[in-house]
Amino acid sequence: MAKEEGRNLKLTKPETKTSQPKSNRTTNPVKAVPRKIEPEEPQFKPPQVLVSPAKKELGESIATVKKAPKALSDAKLKELNGRNLLMLRVRHRSIESSLREIKKRRETLEAQLKSKFIDKKKYKEEMAALVAEGRSLLVEKERVEKEMKKLKED
Repeated sequence: MAKEEGRNLKLTKPETKTSQPKSNRTTNPVKAVPRKIEPEEPQFKPPQVLVSPAKKELGESIATVKKAPKALSDAKLKELNGRNLLMLRVRHRSIESSLREIKKRRETLEAQLKSKFIDKKKYKEEMAALVAEGRSLLVEKERVEKEMKKLKED
């Protein structure tokens, strides 16, 4: 109807459909970063400053002083020993707790064997594992006690 009256409803130009995509579309192409070209010849180094023998000797003596081992003060040693002693006490308590737990597990196993919840073979296997674990804990406890005694004497 609008065409009959001579009016154009669309003010923009009509689109023509083609099977080829538009070639004039602008997209954001990824720009390739140019590689740094390293020169084949070595880079310029500033000339070395000449140092007098007296200054060189002073510099060497300073360097040796910095390399000297630092002696720990008595207060620092006591603090470190205190920390070590604290850690050993914690480890000792942990071992004792584990030993108590092993005793409880042994009692549980004996009760299970009496009530015939487990057979004798299973009981022996479990007891062997508990004994091995208990022995290793006792050895560790003895080692920790020796270290604690040694630190307390210092």
